[in-house]
Amino acid sequence: MKIPGMTTLGVPIIACVLLGIGILCAVFVPGIGLLILSSCVTGFAIGILVASLNVTTASLVGIKHLGNAIGIICTVNGIGTAISGPVAGYIRDVTSGYKLPLLAAFCTACVALTFMCISNSLQAKNSRGKTSGETINVPV
Repeated sequence: MKIPGMTTLGVPIIACVLLGIGILCAVFVPGIGLLILSSCVTGFAIGILVASLNVTTASLVGIKHLGNAIGIICTVNGIGTAISGPVAGYIRDVTSGYKLPLLAAFCTACVALTFMCISNSLQAKNSRGKTSGETINVPV
């Protein structure tokens, strides 16, 4: 079931905005209650991203290339996870706090959001071009 007016990247964009809000709130909240709420928002956003991964990827690259695309996504995710954990731990040891690693995670979510918005606008141009007879090739 598709929501009218919602693009393929609409759900991940909303999830990325929620993720950024959750991470940013985790940096600046004063109490444990708000930190728990911020963690719930962050977990909800990550759940949305994980749940929409296959559907969004299949819609963007097609069924024929889905296996390769998921493989690339999982490989890049693994490399990022292997690097980010020790780097965040080192930054936490040097600064004696989690503020800087969380701000780095927030910046990463903002970069992802920027790329998804650019991709969404290119996809919208591509779909408008197909209806008018022009074709715009968007590299994936």
